[in-house]
Amino acid sequence: MDSLSLLALPLVVAAVLAAVWFLVQYPRLGYLLLALAAPVSHFLEVGGGPQGDVSLKLVHLVALGVILGILLRMPGRGSLQFNRMVAPHVAILTGLMFWAWATGGFGGTKFLITQLGSLALFVIVFWIYGRAESIERWLICFAGSLGVANALVMAGIVLAPTHARSLFFSAGSEGVRLQGTFESANQLASPQILAVAIYLYFALHGRGWIRWLSLGGAILSFAVVLGTQSRSAIGALFIVLALLVLIFLRESRRAMGPALIGTLVATLFVVAYLNLPKEVLGFELARVDSKKVELYDVSVSDIARERFWIFGPVLATLANNPLGLGYSFHAEVLWEEQGTFRQPHNSILKTMLTYGIVGGVYVNLLYYLPPLWILWLAWRRRLSLSSMAVFLAAGMLAYLAYGLFHSATQWIYVWLIWGLSVRLAQLDLLRARAAA
Repeated sequence: MDSLSLLALPLVVAAVLAAVWFLVQYPRLGYLLLALAAPVSHFLEVGGGPQGDVSLKLVHLVALGVILGILLRMPGRGSLQFNRMVAPHVAILTGLMFWAWATGGFGGTKFLITQLGSLALFVIVFWIYGRAESIERWLICFAGSLGVANALVMAGIVLAPTHARSLFFSAGSEGVRLQGTFESANQLASPQILAVAIYLYFALHGRGWIRWLSLGGAILSFAVVLGTQSRSAIGALFIVLALLVLIFLRESRRAMGPALIGTLVATLFVVAYLNLPKEVLGFELARVDSKKVELYDVSVSDIARERFWIFGPVLATLANNPLGLGYSFHAEVLWEEQGTFRQPHNSILKTMLTYGIVGGVYVNLLYYLPPLWILWLAWRRRLSLSSMAVFLAAGMLAYLAYGLFHSATQWIYVWLIWGLSVRLAQLDLLRARAAA
């Protein structure tokens, strides 16, 4: 270890201790800091260790402080009464996480810790949020922070394209893909799906400048996803709009206007995606054929060639390992042709590879049933479109659809928005019962 590292280490330790102390004193503020850290959570990290193999992201430090703060200031038992249905599932999930750690030969300890931390943050949502307004403030911070980051990235591309190429794009032999402040284009695209659902809610139900900023945020997110050229994210955003349009039409005839506007936006977005030019603002896009201004690899046969053939080795691996591979391999499967391990590119299959067939089915049901339950309540008019839970559920379901072609369910903010959507639905149902 050099002298500079020796000098910096006490400063880093002192800063970490000070930050944890602050978050212990103000745990709810820590949740807002988690929301604000969303755009930078993937690249702000400190590292070290003998081989440089120990790293800790900023979001992990904030989450640690939040969890400690809540544990030291445990809310009363009364706030847990309505959520007794949550407790058994949390216990089972915890058991499955340790099972995956054990079946993987006790490897993947870092991944186990991050999963347990995400689960703890999910549980804390039901302890500290007793009012929908508090949850809406968190969502405003999350979507607002992501919107500011998107705006800065777009401004950098326009004003300083040379520097932007190295900062905000991933380059390949065929061209570039926008990755913004994230580690990859797909990681940038995935939070936009959740953020668009939030933007749409405030664009329809917000007041004054919040409505217009939300509309601008949605437009920026659409532009960012176009820049990432992520086919799955494009499909997911279309699903968000389609689900909300269907529920709007079910709600009343007065919702016909927003429904038609949503249909038009979805159609224009897909048309724009399918007709991206090869070159935009001097950047050659990676997934656009140079011979024609039409995006390739979007037909059913192309998608089958790119993804479906992967699922065969995955299913074979699962058949040979019905109890799961655990965390040590991060649910990767052996690619016999190349002799390497590869991701299954499907969150359902990856979850089953991690936790086994029985455990994987259970975890997948926990992912899919809550948003489906919320949308069913909205369809049956037990939840109105003024409920933020409906929009979050549409975003979650679209995100899970995105995960059918990516292993995309481990992001910490997915756990948070998953919990917040359920908590909002609970609060709205309680309010409706009290008013009845």
